[in-house]
Order: sequence, then C-alpha cells, then structure tokens
Amino acid sequence: MTHDPGWLVAAAERHLQRAPALRLNALASTCGVSRHTLARALKGQVAISYRQLRRRCLRAMADALLDDAPPLSIKEVAFALGFATPGSFARWLKQTTGDTPTIRRRRLAARADAGAE
Repeated sequence: MTHDPGWLVAAAERHLQRAPALRLNALASTCGVSRHTLARALKGQVAISYRQLRRRCLRAMADALLDDAPPLSIKEVAFALGFATPGSFARWLKQTTGDTPTIRRRRLAARADAGAE
C-alpha cells in the first residue's frame, strides 16, 4: 500500500502538536504506517528527520506556552511538553535556543511589544 508522503508529514505534525512526547514508533503507529515509512516521508517531503521535526514542534509549542497570558510556570510548561522535570526542559531549551526559560520568556515578550508598536 502506498501512502501520500505529504499527508503523512502533515499528520505527524498534527499528532506531535497534540502529544509532543510521542516517540517515532508510537507516532508512526498513530499515523497507521511503519516507522520506516514515516521516516522516508519526512526525508523525502521536508528533508528532515523525526528528531528535527519533533524539536521544531516542541520549540514552537514552548514559545507559545512561555508567551501565554496568563503566564504558566516553568514547571507547568515543562510538564505540558512532556519533560520529566523542569530542569530537563531548561537544559533542552538552553541547547535548542541558547536561552534559559526565563530569558526566553522575556525575549518573546519584548518581541511581541516591539511588534505591537
């Protein structure tokens, strides 16, 4: 059976936005394909790996949650994204963006203020 790679990538992104902690096997199963089929679709359609797609989705979700009003605590953001501890979330965010969660929140707020002017 052939699967539309564009549809698979879009479905994978939708599922990751709802459940960012999904591993490749679980995500592929949710999409109704093997992990290899999903990995091939990602490489062929958007030229990224599952890990890169997950990181991109997590970063977008982290930014949205950190910029949320009223603000969520760092602990709430970490758990909402599927991290086991706020510390593991902070380490991941520092590696991904170069910012701690508090600094990232300030940058996002400053960007929003600058865009409102």
